[in-house]
Amino acid sequence: MAVNQFKESGIGFCFAVLQNLLFFWSVPLLAERYWPAFLQLKDDWNWREYTWVYLIGNTLQVLVYLGSNLGFFFCYKLNHPFFERYKAVDDPWPWETDRLEWNRLFWRSIKLTALNSIVINFMMNYPNVAADKPIPFRIDTVYDSPFTLFLQIMFCNLVENLLFYFSHSLLHKPFFYKMVHKIHHEHRVTTCIAQIHAHPLEYIFGNALPAGVGCLVLGKRMHMSSYLGWIVWRNFEAAYGHSGYAFSWNPFRILPFNTDSRSHPFHHSENVGNYGSTLKVWDLIYGTNSAFQKQVKEDHRKTE
Repeated sequence: MAVNQFKESGIGFCFAVLQNLLFFWSVPLLAERYWPAFLQLKDDWNWREYTWVYLIGNTLQVLVYLGSNLGFFFCYKLNHPFFERYKAVDDPWPWETDRLEWNRLFWRSIKLTALNSIVINFMMNYPNVAADKPIPFRIDTVYDSPFTLFLQIMFCNLVENLLFYFSHSLLHKPFFYKMVHKIHHEHRVTTCIAQIHAHPLEYIFGNALPAGVGCLVLGKRMHMSSYLGWIVWRNFEAAYGHSGYAFSWNPFRILPFNTDSRSHPFHHSENVGNYGSTLKVWDLIYGTNSAFQKQVKEDHRKTE
């Protein structure tokens, strides 16, 4: 197995810390500067204003997806030893083994991603828009502080990991795997484009709902701009988790109980265990990362 990001320190670790500081500082600052003028807040919102809010959220998700894929595409295309030494698995990239099969899988991923991020998101949000239901978050000009934003995102992250773990475990039961989850595992060697390459039912119950429940619990204690910040955070997490790289500057590596960047690529290549998304808490409690830990120990002995 490839490099262990947690053994990498120095500049990479410092850059990971810096990314987090910049993120939690910039989200409230950007909201304070652009929020009122951009959304034209007023008291008597109708379905048109609600539609704009939901469109902003969906558009932001798509932009993060495109941006992260372009960034990692640069790494894949460059194929430079500086980046390749951080590969999370020893298997070759899929386009290196079968170019025609990779092209088929690539365009299938594009179609599934468009279906989930645009059509399915619209179908989930439109009933609230059409019914003129209140926005579940604050839309005033009193923004969450960087520290409050940090606490809220950590809470959403904990809730997301809990729900993701159990939904992911369920999807690996034979019936659900065959009917639903097998689509996501078409990517045996993960790349960034695989993050929402999934059956629409898996996207709803295994991705969107786990990511959204924590925000709904916070409700009016969370500003809409903080919710958008969580969308950015969670989608970049998914991008890193599927990228196939274990970069030392991964900003999520500094979180307590964060998963090794090799864990999800191992899950795809071996199709066993490591059911958590970004935290390994539940895999440790239920022992579902034992195969991965065994592989890590074997690789460690080989390098000694």
